[in-house]
Amino acid sequence: MEDGFSHNRRNFQRYSNLFDKLGYFPISSKTEQILYDAAKSSIERLGEPASKALLDHICSINRLSEEKLLTNYDLFEMSLQRILRKEADVILHHLKTEILTHAVLIRSDDYNQGDIWTKRTRVEPTM
Repeated sequence: MEDGFSHNRRNFQRYSNLFDKLGYFPISSKTEQILYDAAKSSIERLGEPASKALLDHICSINRLSEEKLLTNYDLFEMSLQRILRKEADVILHHLKTEILTHAVLIRSDDYNQGDIWTKRTRVEPTM
């Protein structure tokens, strides 16, 4: 017999995955939203069927939701490189370009270009 905590945790995970599939998910910061949007845009350059299959495969391997994967740069990069090897560089280059574009365009007190280079996103300049 399972305790209340395990039951609640299982229900939370089930509903969390359902919301992810429907396109609803909590983003706790602008940085995460930008990273999510940029990663999604970068991988969608492969075309809808291929990007969906690749994302589903990566999420399945890592047992993560799409939101968790696409807001964790290190995990996203590592997963792409594990599956696509050198070909992952094209997607990652586009992702870094997208992030830099957002950093330059956004002007607010709680977000600046320095946030992009923090360990949280681990994006480094490629110049």
